[in-house]
Amino acid sequence: MKKLFFGVIASVLFFSLNTSCDRIEIAYKDIPELDSTFYPGLWADYLLNQWPEFEQNTNTQRNVLIEKYTGHKCVPCTFAATTVNNIHESNPSRIYYASIHAGPGGMTGFQDFNPQASYFYTDHTNPIALAYGVFFQNGYGFTGNPSIFVNKSAFGGAQSSMMIGNNETELNNRVNTILSDNALKYNIQAVFNYFPQTQGGYLHVEVDKLLNENPDVDIIVYVIQDSLRDWQKEPAGVDNPDYLHKKKHLGNIDNLVWGQRLNFSESNKVRMDYSFGKPAGIEPENIHFLIFISDAQTKEVYQVIKKKMVG
Repeated sequence: MKKLFFGVIASVLFFSLNTSCDRIEIAYKDIPELDSTFYPGLWADYLLNQWPEFEQNTNTQRNVLIEKYTGHKCVPCTFAATTVNNIHESNPSRIYYASIHAGPGGMTGFQDFNPQASYFYTDHTNPIALAYGVFFQNGYGFTGNPSIFVNKSAFGGAQSSMMIGNNETELNNRVNTILSDNALKYNIQAVFNYFPQTQGGYLHVEVDKLLNENPDVDIIVYVIQDSLRDWQKEPAGVDNPDYLHKKKHLGNIDNLVWGQRLNFSESNKVRMDYSFGKPAGIEPENIHFLIFISDAQTKEVYQVIKKKMVG
């Protein structure tokens, strides 16, 4: 897989264009350091003509992010996959999910693979996912696969209750509580400009802080593969080579476990920009991003949106 990238905010840049006898100066503020090779032309042209500006974000709804920790050798994970996908499909424009291949402490027997074997040869893990497994094994109720977060909210006020197993009733209760409370603190909007010539492009994100609160928050962008078919252990001792894995977490767009800290000291709006190259072997139509705002201390997800790589 191509290395995922990140953009860091840089200084003000000035570009000068000469047209006949006139000299035009155009200033760009907060232009990040992006991989300009994903644009199939002059980088100045992208900045001048394709750099997006956002309209006012009129969204009024808080969305839900379900994070399902799973493994291809975990039989009960197949039941959790069905439960979570059904919840997502009940309200697909507000409920999103990621299938994260990691166990408590990172790699366990449920994620184990052998690239020389004739089955279960795929490594569905990634370094970010394994780091989450290490972090959440202590104090978050992560005792095995499957384990599931709903907005990483501490229901009942206890951090240790943040993760639950495949309890369909409780999962629905948690999702519906967040949707009905609709405690919207941040808004997100995004654009992805994809260029088939380079098989890459640029994710542009704007975040609005809506309340006069100042917790430290991070922006995290999951890279998600919509679906793939591969081996999975199923009930009754079945090893299925054609199981449909959905919403597989491939890593984070900036290769950072906790993303990047947002700074609202000068404005209630913050702009983030990233460059991204398509991973080898995955079509861009099969990739989307889950962009979310997370409390830096509690890890609660305040808002999440989905943005496709193409379309």
